[in-house]
Amino acid sequence: MKSSEEMAQYIREETQKKSAGNHSLDESVLQVAFEQFDSRFDSERGGFGDAPKFPQSHGLSFLLRYWKRVREPNALAMVEKTLDEMAKGGMYDQLGGGFHRYSTDSEWRVPHFEKMLYDQAILSKSYLEAYQATKNENDARMAREIFDYVLRDLTGPEGGFYSAEDADSAPDPANPKEKKEGAFYVWTDEEIAALLGKETAAIFNYYFGVEPNGNAIHDPQGELKGKNVLYAARTLEETAKKFEKNADEIKQILDESKKILLSERAKRARPHLDDKVLTDWNGLMISSLAFGSRVLNEPRYAEAAKKSADFLLSTMKTKDKRLMHRFRDGEVSVKGFLEDYAFFIHGLIDLYEATFDPHYLEEAKFLAEEMIRLFWDEKAGGFFFTADDAEKLISRTKEIHDGAIPSGNSIAVLSLLRLSHLTMNREFEAKAQAAMVTFSSQLAQYPSGFAQMMIALDFALGPAREIVIAGQEGDETVAEMVREIYASFLPTKVVLFHPSGGKAAQKIESLSPFIENQMALNGKTTVYVCQNYVCQLPVKEVYELKSLLDR
Repeated sequence: MKSSEEMAQYIREETQKKSAGNHSLDESVLQVAFEQFDSRFDSERGGFGDAPKFPQSHGLSFLLRYWKRVREPNALAMVEKTLDEMAKGGMYDQLGGGFHRYSTDSEWRVPHFEKMLYDQAILSKSYLEAYQATKNENDARMAREIFDYVLRDLTGPEGGFYSAEDADSAPDPANPKEKKEGAFYVWTDEEIAALLGKETAAIFNYYFGVEPNGNAIHDPQGELKGKNVLYAARTLEETAKKFEKNADEIKQILDESKKILLSERAKRARPHLDDKVLTDWNGLMISSLAFGSRVLNEPRYAEAAKKSADFLLSTMKTKDKRLMHRFRDGEVSVKGFLEDYAFFIHGLIDLYEATFDPHYLEEAKFLAEEMIRLFWDEKAGGFFFTADDAEKLISRTKEIHDGAIPSGNSIAVLSLLRLSHLTMNREFEAKAQAAMVTFSSQLAQYPSGFAQMMIALDFALGPAREIVIAGQEGDETVAEMVREIYASFLPTKVVLFHPSGGKAAQKIESLSPFIENQMALNGKTTVYVCQNYVCQLPVKEVYELKSLLDR
C-alpha cells in the first residue's frame, strides 16, 4: 500500500504524462475532426448522435471554419441543417427567444427546460457566423431573438448577466412549492383556443404542432401529459396552402398570436432565476454581444457588452488586480479560475473590436499576462484550472475537453493568438503554440472532442490577417469599412483602429506599435490588410477593401 505522499506524487506524474504531447498539429488534424463530426451527423434532423441531443455549438463554429479553409460543402451543409432544425424545434423558446439546455429526443422537440447563459452566448455566436457565411436572414433573426431574451430576462441592473433560469415552475400560483418541469412554457389546445379564438387557433396549432392530447410524447419524466411544446411543425408556405392564405398573412397571424400567448405566459409563475453573475460566463456573453453589434450593425449590443465588462472590471477585479469568479447580492467571492481569465479576455478582445476603445485591449493584455503568471505550467506547458496560490490540491488539473462549455485552455489559446496579432507580443503566440504542443497527443487522437481547440488551431495555421483602419473617429467612411469587414466570414482576422491624433491614438500605438506607420493618407480613411504584419497596398474605397478580403 503506497503512502498518501507516494500516491500524491503518482497522481502528479500521471497528470504530467497525460499532458505531454508529441504529435504534429497541421491541417490533417482539422480534416480528421471534420470526418469525425461527419460520421456522427444526423442527416435527417441535424446535430450529432442520438438523444439526448446537445447543441455542440463550438463544433458548428469549427465546421464553418473548415468549410472556409477547404471549401468542403458538407461542412457548411451540416451547420445549416443543424441550426435550422434547432431553430424550428421545441428546444428553442418559440415565444420568448433563447435556447433550453438540450433536447430529450433526437428531433429537438421536447427540451430539458433549463436555460443557461452560456448556451445563449455560444449559440448566438454560431448563428452570427453562419449569417456571415450564408447571408441567411433567419440566422440573423435567431441571433437577435437570443439577444432580446438575454437583455430582457438575464440582465441585472448593474449590467452583469445572470447565470440561468430553472426548468421547473409552479403550474398553480396558489401552490408555489409544487413545481413541474416546463410548466411555464407548455400549453393545452384549450388554452390556446380560449386566447386566440377557434379560427386563429387552428392556424397557430397547425404551424406549431399543437395536438388535442398534447405533443410532448418524448417527456422523460411524464410531467407533460396532455401538454404541448411549441415547435415549427410546418412551414409558412405549407400553412398558407392549408388555410388558403398567402405566406405574409400567415406570418402576421402567427406574430400576433405569439404576442398574445407571450403576454398570457408572463402572468404565470416564472422559473427560479439564478441571479449569480459569473465572470467566465459573462465573458462569453460579452464576446457574442460585441461581435453581434458589428455583424448586425446594432450598437445597443455593444452597449450591453460594455456595461457588463465595465461592471466586471470595477467590481470583480480587486484592488490588488485579481479577478474574482462570482457576484451575488453585493458580495464578491471566490478567486478566479482559468475560465474566468480566459473567457473574460476573449470578451474584452471582441469588445475592443466592437468599440475601438483601447482601454478594453489594454485590460485584455494585462489579464493575459496575469493568466500566464498565475496558471501556466512551467514544467509541462498548458494552463492549470486553478491559480498557483489557490488552495493546494494533490494535483493541479488541466481541462482541455470542450463540452457544453469550451475549456479554459481552448479559449486561452485562441485569445493569446488573437492578442499576439493585435499587440505584436510574441510571447502570447509562443505560449499558445506551446499549449497546443502540450496537448497535441490528445488533440490528434480525437480532435472533434476538442472543437474549440480546433478553432484555435485553425487560427494558428492561418493565414491570420491584421486589418488596420486609419481615420477620424466618427467618420462615416470608417463605419462603412467596418461594415464591409464584418459582412464576410473571416475567422482568422483581427481588426485595429488607428485614430488620427489624440490620446486614443497614443494609447493604441503603445499597445500595438505595429500601427504607428499605418496612417490615414491625405486625410482620408485608409485600410491596411496585412498578413503577419506585412501589408498589401492601402485602400481608400470600400470596393477595393472588398476585393482584398475576398482573396
